[in-house]
Amino acid sequence: MAENVQRRLEESVPELQQMERVGLFSELEVRAVIKRRKEFEYKINKRRKIREEYLRYIQYEINLLALVRARRKRLGYEFKKEDIDYSICRRIARIFREALIRFRSDVNLWVTQLEFCKTAQWKAQGTRVVSEMLKVHTNKPDLWVMGALYEFESNDSPDTARRVMLRGLQFNPDSKLLYLEYFKLELSIIEDLKRRQHILGLNTETPTESAESDVILQGKLAEVVFKNAASSIPDPDFITEFLQICKDFSAAELQEKIIGHLKESFPNHEVTWRLLALKHLSAVVSDDENETSNKEEKCVGVFEEAVKLVKTEKMWNFYIEACLEMLRGVKSKEIKEQKRESLEQVLQRASEASLLSSDHFVTWAHTSRLLENVEQIGQILELGVTRFPLSDTLWLKYYYWAVKNDKDIVVEILNRAVDSVPAEKSVKFWELGLKKFSKKRVKLQKWVDRAMKAGSVVSQPIKTKYLHQVAQNDGIDTARLLFKHLWIVPPITREFFNEMIQLEQTAGSSVEELRKLYEMALIQFGQQDVDLWLEFMELEERCGQPERVGHLHWQAARLLQSGLVDDFMTRSLLKRVGPGVSSGN
Repeated sequence: MAENVQRRLEESVPELQQMERVGLFSELEVRAVIKRRKEFEYKINKRRKIREEYLRYIQYEINLLALVRARRKRLGYEFKKEDIDYSICRRIARIFREALIRFRSDVNLWVTQLEFCKTAQWKAQGTRVVSEMLKVHTNKPDLWVMGALYEFESNDSPDTARRVMLRGLQFNPDSKLLYLEYFKLELSIIEDLKRRQHILGLNTETPTESAESDVILQGKLAEVVFKNAASSIPDPDFITEFLQICKDFSAAELQEKIIGHLKESFPNHEVTWRLLALKHLSAVVSDDENETSNKEEKCVGVFEEAVKLVKTEKMWNFYIEACLEMLRGVKSKEIKEQKRESLEQVLQRASEASLLSSDHFVTWAHTSRLLENVEQIGQILELGVTRFPLSDTLWLKYYYWAVKNDKDIVVEILNRAVDSVPAEKSVKFWELGLKKFSKKRVKLQKWVDRAMKAGSVVSQPIKTKYLHQVAQNDGIDTARLLFKHLWIVPPITREFFNEMIQLEQTAGSSVEELRKLYEMALIQFGQQDVDLWLEFMELEERCGQPERVGHLHWQAARLLQSGLVDDFMTRSLLKRVGPGVSSGN
């Protein structure tokens, strides 16, 4: 190992001599570089290889290269780059190579090396890295995309980029990412060719001397990519992603062909009908109200035909979303009112067909509120919670509507909600019940008793909320009595004790009261809660009996689980020493 390290150091001598000779580094700095390199070489030549040691060495050399370049700029010295700068680059490449022999499966290491090649503008080396990386990671589509983009953007080699994409698809024939990025690559190549022709003063519409360029410019290769993708992955939702890429690149002709493919291959799919309908809306290019109205009528006409043929909730969802989109941005109050009425009719028809989603029941209620149909809102929400009893959003809307309009079904709604909504989403309704019955002791007690039987997901937070509410309404003495009654009722939680401690502190209670609470909490949680011990010790030190702190420390070390003792010791020491104390001399 020592011979290998010595050989590596000797190889760097000419580079360091040149640094010193041309005045980029002083003799002292050169010696410091030799020392650091020697340390790193010994670390990476150990029998047990550690990835982080390679990365630290690489980072050191990159920082050194940046320093060399900064000093060149300051001194205005641009000579001897082959002997100094490129020598450092070659060393970095060598360290990467050695690291990847040992850690070939490490994706981040490959990516870091490729980024370095890009920064150093080592095009040939970058191509070799891409080739080696993709031999190892054949099943990672994102790396194939990265390699292709490197070839296209950094190496200005669209042909190589295409080959990388095609090779990637051989290994990953079902990769949506690869097909989409390959399609995007072809459109980027078209843009690049057009930009070059524009710079050269050539007409992009007239045929070029190269038949290959004509095929590319006409989008034929991009079309082939799309057809292969649609054939391999016949999914309408996937195919629509190509349409968005076409929009980004203003590829209208390809867009039409993709829509044509959808009509031919998926004539009764919701996505196809949605695209055909929204195509009319996207064609609106002026602010002319008559033109906009005509386009919207055509859009609605397509959707009307669609919901007759494709009777699914998804189809109605698309129709409703389109109606909402047509409503946005309308300034005329009269037109806005008409569109809301049309939207309400669509929502009602979807409901009658039993194809209205829970989210759109909320939309329907909101639309009726804007149209000031108060009683209809209640009917809509009742229908919604009947059809979607698990929807906490609908129950909440229904509850607040009843409260706002002073309806006598508020309690009934709460009872139905807590019986219907899943336990983890029902806590908000139990809390609303606490507020509703806060002035009615008998009903409040029945409500709490019922909550205690609803499972720990409900009973844990409701116990704490109930305690807080009683303290606010009836005072700390009543809260203490309630705490004594409830603390032994399972589930026993730290949050419940925390709430009572907070209430006692807010009320300015004596240390004896707080001490009792902490002692009770330690009975339950003393074996696993380090924070509880530290809080109790802090209380005694601040306003209790400081001499008790040592006893508490001894108790904690004896009672805490063995895996928590070290953590307790460290944190208690830091608290006693204070944050500003340093371990230095």
